Amino acid sequence: MEDMRERYGLGYFTRTEYFSYRFRTWSAMIRFYEDILKRASSVVVVNLLRGRGRRMLDIGCALGIITQWFSSLGYEAVGLDISEVVHLAKSSKLEFVLSDALSPPLHPSSFDLVVAFFVIEHLTDPIRFVLITRELLKDEGFLIITTDSGTR
Repeated sequence: MEDMRERYGLGYFTRTEYFSYRFRTWSAMIRFYEDILKRASSVVVVNLLRGRGRRMLDIGCALGIITQWFSSLGYEAVGLDISEVVHLAKSSKLEFVLSDALSPPLHPSSFDLVVAFFVIEHLTDPIRFVLITRELLKDEGFLIITTDSGTR
């Protein structure tokens, strides 16, 4: 984690700019992620917008807005972020974990869905990340990773 702090600087891990987002921005983000889930659902022929009875992990959750949205879909949602801003998300009833995405303190085969929205481009070892993330999934689980088209 120290290497990441040097790479991105302390400001990245306190993320005070999150507070400048307005409600419309969060709503637009949720609609964007909802569209991603709809498209993924059509490919895997499982409705990922219905989470009842399923457990999911939101890697790179920041303040937990998307984690909370997944909870509203019925998922038992867990958020994970390397930024200390994740402590602000702990006020809700959901579980949030402060951790590096390359060494999550979570049990293997414990999630039905793992999402990493715009996270992989920030990691030093994206291949290792995919392998580690895959280990967190149950046998019939799904992994959704998004990235900016201008990244690695």
